[in-house]
Amino acid sequence: MNKKTSLSILNAAEKRAEKELKFSIKCKNDGIAYNYDLSTRKHIKSNLKIASILSWALYKQRNSIGHTSRISIIEGMQCFFTFLNINCISNPKDLNKDTHIYYIAWLKKEANIKYSTAGSRYRKLATTFRVMNKHKNIANDFLPITNAFPKSTELATPNEGYSESELKMILKAITKELRTNKPMLENKYIPDWIGKPAPLDDVADISKRGVRSIWSSFKHLQWWWENNCECKPLNRKEIERIPKGYQFIEALREHSNGNKNFLNNFYSTLNVNKAYTPKYYGIPSPIKYKTPWKKMDYLSWYWENYMNCMPTTIAEAKKDHPKFYGALKEYKIPISNFLRSKDTFKWLQTSDLIPYYLILLIRTGANPSTIQRLTTDCLIRDPLNENNTSIDWIKFRSFKKGKTIPISTNNDNWPVMIIKRVINITQSIRGKENNLWIGNSNVHKTTAPILNTAFKRQVRNFSIEHKLKHDDGSPLYIQAQLIRPTIAWHEYLRTEDMTYLQALLAHNKITTTADYLRRLNDPIFLLNRTLHQEAMFIGITKNNIKKEVTCTENILNHCKNPITNEEKKHIALRVQNHA
Repeated sequence: MNKKTSLSILNAAEKRAEKELKFSIKCKNDGIAYNYDLSTRKHIKSNLKIASILSWALYKQRNSIGHTSRISIIEGMQCFFTFLNINCISNPKDLNKDTHIYYIAWLKKEANIKYSTAGSRYRKLATTFRVMNKHKNIANDFLPITNAFPKSTELATPNEGYSESELKMILKAITKELRTNKPMLENKYIPDWIGKPAPLDDVADISKRGVRSIWSSFKHLQWWWENNCECKPLNRKEIERIPKGYQFIEALREHSNGNKNFLNNFYSTLNVNKAYTPKYYGIPSPIKYKTPWKKMDYLSWYWENYMNCMPTTIAEAKKDHPKFYGALKEYKIPISNFLRSKDTFKWLQTSDLIPYYLILLIRTGANPSTIQRLTTDCLIRDPLNENNTSIDWIKFRSFKKGKTIPISTNNDNWPVMIIKRVINITQSIRGKENNLWIGNSNVHKTTAPILNTAFKRQVRNFSIEHKLKHDDGSPLYIQAQLIRPTIAWHEYLRTEDMTYLQALLAHNKITTTADYLRRLNDPIFLLNRTLHQEAMFIGITKNNIKKEVTCTENILNHCKNPITNEEKKHIALRVQNHA
């Protein structure tokens, strides 16, 4: 294929995306092809002419942004199209610099969002606006306005994460869920009935007519005689006067193959005499089921011996094992629930893997996107030390590739263990799929990677299910992106070492690390500020130091040499004396 042919194919694909408002692009990060359909978006499809140009611009950016960024832009454009619809702007030729000016003003006043959030949304769409500006139907002055939201990044409130008590509550819920899921997801099912006779002791026998009846079972006949005849050897006429006595006689005749002495043979079999000991007197009939399909143990026996303990679908069971399917349907038990009761599964749901996902976030302190993109071959053994294992991870947004999270068996081996457990859980449905987080309970019932939206939805459902609460009593909905700042803050309180924290979070710039620590009301910052002010104005503030502030030498390790720093040791001693 020559260069001219390639360009003509790409131009045709761009025109098709513009016309149909749908296209397919292979993500530059994970190599997976995703389908996009803008015609299904409520606010966008109401303005088709401009929407077609947006579709064209997104396809033009096929090699410059990934799937997650593309979805974020599409969702962010919904706000822009709402603005266009409110102001009755539907012609692409009406888009110009003034459109940006009025849109920015609308975001600041009418959109009911924070100033910093509005600035973030506008900047997110800036690149797409520049591409749209290149379309032939749009004027050349539709370029986004630079610095439209001054200082919006500085006004953004840092995510403080969760308090220690909240984090403990989250960990407790995760641990509980892991213990609940382990038997079903991780333990191998141990058969109870393979090779054993069917459990039919309390099931009615089959009569000569080929149907099951409780009167065909000798145990039921014995029970009826003991409880209705009071263990007395009554004659035929005396028995027929008793309710259901005629049924007893007929069943007894059929059971003895028409022998005229069937009643005497019955008494002889039971060895009826004055010393007869009742077996079923005063208790319910030993025959509890007219058919074995009404007995759960029989269903388990059938599943093990005839279905080889294999998980099945409704369609498969209905086709290959109709009686088994009919019994479950009569029980009103979904096949999925039956399989879960056997610690096995056919469909692996996102909710099943959420506790593993959350504990991995907490144990590694990595970004949610980093954990979501892990693969089955992410565990790397150190060739020089068998006790060390590294987790390969990729952070596409910052183009950090080939980084590792070193894990030593002498320290915390939880991350490696969790990844191995997830690989083991998903092994039966994996096939050729290389992503760590996969499921098959989707609409198509095929194995596919779990996407970010599914993670967010199920993490929220996890919070609701376990009734998590903030310290103030309000509902706590876990946000995966807040776990990393939480870990960062707690580690800083423990070490007060910014360099260590920068290495832990894999930041290139220490200013990025500092963004995690912008908490001005925390005691450690107040104490350090007090000490520095006291060092500058010795004796001036000594009477204003609060008594509850206690200082010891180990808190002063933010100095280069806290032990030999006489000025600070002097201040620390005076702080303790005033306390």
